Amino acid sequence: MSDEAAAAGKGFADLSHWRKVAVDGAHAFVWLDGLVAADLAGLAPGRARHAVLEAEGTTLSFTVAVPGGTMLLIQDPAQPHSVLDALAPAAAAAGVGLRDRSAELALFAFPGRPDPPELPGTARSTPSCLGPGADLILLAGDHDGVLRSLTRTLTPLGPAELEAWRAQHPLGR
Repeated sequence: MSDEAAAAGKGFADLSHWRKVAVDGAHAFVWLDGLVAADLAGLAPGRARHAVLEAEGTTLSFTVAVPGGTMLLIQDPAQPHSVLDALAPAAAAAGVGLRDRSAELALFAFPGRPDPPELPGTARSTPSCLGPGADLILLAGDHDGVLRSLTRTLTPLGPAELEAWRAQHPLGR
């Protein structure tokens, strides 16, 4: 399928291989807000913001999502440095917990679509980690069933379509 599926909001991308880091602690939002180039104040459940972190001479780009009531950092694994590794030393000192949930959670992105499909056992996040659009976050064990459901009505986007979308909708990468 071409880029048109993404542009029309009729495509989806399986980003389950992306890094997913849970962040918790009484002051986790305030702590992270002080470290990143993004305004996280008022970030509510179901919402997300793109963030940038300067760490050890490198720039890390990721999305801070709040699916349900927890904070999740979503990062493209093409980046050579993990946001988990970069934040771990400061997190421990601040009493903030970080946990790699990459293997436990699946992620589907819907470029250009304001709302993802309503599916049981999923949490939504907007905007998408790809830019304009929405994401669905779910347990990895539910991945195959959700994938089957999505492919009944939407078009899976391949790497070329995804890169074309990202080139047209840059997030500062």
